[in-house]
Amino acid sequence: MKKYVIAAIIFAAVLSACGKSEKTVPARSGDFLIPESAALIGYVDMSGLMQHNQIRTIKVTAEEQLGIKLDQADEIFFWVSYDGLEGSEPAWCIASKAKAITDISAAFEEDGEIDGFATYTLKNEEGFRAVIISGYAVVGTDAGVAMSIHASKGGNLPQSPRNQLFSQMISKIRGALTIAFVPTPEIKAKMSGKNMDDEFAPLLENCAGISIAADYKDEKLLIAVVVDSSKEAAETAAAEILKLKEDAKPYIDQFGAILGEQPLSLLKICHASFTAKAFDGTLRLSLEIPGKLLEIMENFVSNMR
Repeated sequence: MKKYVIAAIIFAAVLSACGKSEKTVPARSGDFLIPESAALIGYVDMSGLMQHNQIRTIKVTAEEQLGIKLDQADEIFFWVSYDGLEGSEPAWCIASKAKAITDISAAFEEDGEIDGFATYTLKNEEGFRAVIISGYAVVGTDAGVAMSIHASKGGNLPQSPRNQLFSQMISKIRGALTIAFVPTPEIKAKMSGKNMDDEFAPLLENCAGISIAADYKDEKLLIAVVVDSSKEAAETAAAEILKLKEDAKPYIDQFGAILGEQPLSLLKICHASFTAKAFDGTLRLSLEIPGKLLEIMENFVSNMR
């Protein structure tokens, strides 16, 4: 759990290196830092996410623990690479346009260099590294930072045929948080679906990509998911998911009875908003979660600890 907390703080620390600018950085201008082996990439519009209490809490926590003041950030991006080998761990990085590494010097200290780039490590915590590349602050795992450095010199996503696949997935949906997954050949080989229910196995076996978008508007968390697969697999999955939606009704009543009348009403609104549709080989899911329900659930979980 500590790793995830540190990662969230590092995320905020990178944001602190972003100064307000008169011109927004283009959403994909930093893609030269993404290795062509990346299986997942994401883009974040902090101005949209800052409307949510939990994100604002992370900001305050980071300011307190790092002794820095976070500014409004331009859109940032991240990527994850995974070779699919047994026992291996994903390499990942978070990057954003930066002023200078000195802006986060309270959390980092210089530790060496990779291919001529000075690198920095998070004080008192192993496994995280930072570097400045062409004006971008890049923070991630040791392997991830090294991969971004090498990508900046060639062999990056924009130079790969996979870039078009990512562009197609990203164009399907967009939010304050947008994530696109395109399986590498290694990951594709593992997506046989043998560990999945028969109804969903074809969806994975034929999966060309997945897009996820999240936004917070009008006091609601909006979530959308798009899966590109075969026509038959998408239609089968949509039908099965709608069956699961129907089967969930009694459990919502039971859970709502524990939480109270207002949460039950909000849960029913959330449940009713969920949709699953299929068309032309694409499965599209959408869900609206009332902000008040998120607060209630957060308090419920906190009281259980």
